[in-house]
Amino acid sequence: MFKELIAAMIIVESGGDPNAVGKNGELGILQQKEIFVNDVNRIMELQHRKRRYTYEDRLNPERAKDMADEWLHHYYRIYGLDHDYMPSILDMAGIYNAGYNGYITGAWKSEQVQVYQEKVKDVILNKIESQLRPNIWTKTKEEENGTND
Repeated sequence: MFKELIAAMIIVESGGDPNAVGKNGELGILQQKEIFVNDVNRIMELQHRKRRYTYEDRLNPERAKDMADEWLHHYYRIYGLDHDYMPSILDMAGIYNAGYNGYITGAWKSEQVQVYQEKVKDVILNKIESQLRPNIWTKTKEEENGTND
């Protein structure tokens, strides 16, 4: 469900660099903080699952994506319980960017987070456009030669 969102967030967060280091202790392709790993492990415990993540897992692209997926699924369900509607993909990008505390305090609706959401949206739209372009906007050989009646 969140595969495309996570792919877009990777581009925005780190440009795909698995060794990226943020100014506030964020690491890896998804710029995850230690508190994020702690929250994912709390979620795993709540769900009575044995899997636990380490701080070093932030530098492993597959594990970082797995943590993001677990976290996004959890807060997607929680948001749906807290509100009268399910969040959009861009809502989820904002909630991810603001983190657990940002979700609780409503900071995920801030102007700074909206800028992040716009960046994620642009990445998603650019990907969709690039996938459609060969099929929709590129002329066929017949059209170029004027032989398509």
